[in-house]
Amino acid sequence: MEGVVEKRAVARFVRVSPTKVRQVLRIIRGKNVEEAEVLLRLASRPVARTVSKVLKSAVSNVTSGERKVSRSDLYVKSAFADGATILKRFLPRAQGRATPILKHSCHITILVAGRPGAPKGGGAAAAEKAVVKKERKRGPLSRSLLPGRSR
Repeated sequence: MEGVVEKRAVARFVRVSPTKVRQVLRIIRGKNVEEAEVLLRLASRPVARTVSKVLKSAVSNVTSGERKVSRSDLYVKSAFADGATILKRFLPRAQGRATPILKHSCHITILVAGRPGAPKGGGAAAAEKAVVKKERKRGPLSRSLLPGRSR
């Protein structure tokens, strides 16, 4: 598609396990940018803050380019976390043994694209209302990720 603008942002060597990051990325994949920001603000995982920074960077990459694109026309086309270096440490145990400790890190990549025929939205407030409305209609989006909710 020639008319669609898409840009990406990458946070490299983030000291969080890729599995933990993927749980947060799963809830924003395919959503409008404004709705994704609301979901990240509501997520109780600490890594949601880092993912939010990467999302804001990807959005600014799109909006600051040659072709101006409205924020309301943007959506998260893809979001993924790849494994990075693993720091290997050892914990001393009884009788001269040692237990390995693996400290995982990851690369977070978010690709933001513009929808060519997307209707103009009402901003972040409209996105937040849409999230609440969907949550009421279908049940909680992700009970373990939203604050004050448990499985």
